[in-house]
Amino acid sequence: MEITNNGAIVNSAQCHLLGQRLSVVTFRPEFLKRPFLVSPISEELRSRMFFFSVAICHQTYTLQNREMNLFGWDYLEDGFLRMAQTKPHFLDPSFLVELPADQLADELALFFSSEGSVASSTLDRRSERAFLMKESARFVHQYYNNSVKDFLISTGNCLKNSPESFYEQLRHVLPFADPLYKKSTFLLKLLIDARLYQINDPENIIPVMDYHMQRVLLRTGCVEIVDNELFGNLSSRRGLADDSSVREASVEAMKVVARASGLNPLLLNDVFYMLGRSCCLEEPLCVSHQCSKQPCSLTLTLHLESHNKCLFTSVCRGEIDSAYRRLWHPMVVTHYY
Repeated sequence: MEITNNGAIVNSAQCHLLGQRLSVVTFRPEFLKRPFLVSPISEELRSRMFFFSVAICHQTYTLQNREMNLFGWDYLEDGFLRMAQTKPHFLDPSFLVELPADQLADELALFFSSEGSVASSTLDRRSERAFLMKESARFVHQYYNNSVKDFLISTGNCLKNSPESFYEQLRHVLPFADPLYKKSTFLLKLLIDARLYQINDPENIIPVMDYHMQRVLLRTGCVEIVDNELFGNLSSRRGLADDSSVREASVEAMKVVARASGLNPLLLNDVFYMLGRSCCLEEPLCVSHQCSKQPCSLTLTLHLESHNKCLFTSVCRGEIDSAYRRLWHPMVVTHYY
């Protein structure tokens, strides 16, 4: 059955093929033991670290430290962990609400500069990110006496169906206002992975959907583009005013993959995100026989006997069809993901 969505449809049969392939993979438990998740700092400080890092994590195309081989989210983890360990007051909501936004922007820049200067920082859109971080702090400061843990307790361990639930509260906080809840679910994943939170209604999890994951779903054929103009725009990487049709279809496709694989949607993030940022970038593994990142991100999360072929070899449309392979994620300017 195919689910139609204004130019993009979910190819359920293709989703089932990928899901069946994923039903036999095994995950590396050590991935959940990385310092960002298990650092010996207080639970409140770890919760703040997750909360604020996710609040400013969107479109991190430029964020990198080549000397440390850290890119995007990996560099954010490194920077925010250093912040928690050396300058924890920058994660204190009461301090952040009083700190001028331009000063916070400069301080953030320093945590993501190999040379220790604002000018050399690879963190872009700093004023926007500082504003979003302050908005997040205002929420915790105003309603939860500076405590992210108190916010989590207030949710009753539920994601939806009440004004106090996790998703419903966060959707009123500007950094987490994405109607598809990308940042909210990513925060949820970190909290669960770090054993700081549990939920009573896992059936209400909305899959994380970022640009790497959309690209994989498009190229594999799980999401089909049936509008010619949209197909051309994605293939040519033209800027779009609205990406909702592709992204909404991608969320629905991930739900189908989750059911077919028997895997929790949060675990699928560790597959599709890692594959998209390593194996399925400019030169996909299926044609280059080499990952864009070394080590391949996917090998950090999965036990793979060899990796000269893509995880989805023989079931991916893009492996044999260059038109699918040319598809790119929607090019939009957003703070949602």
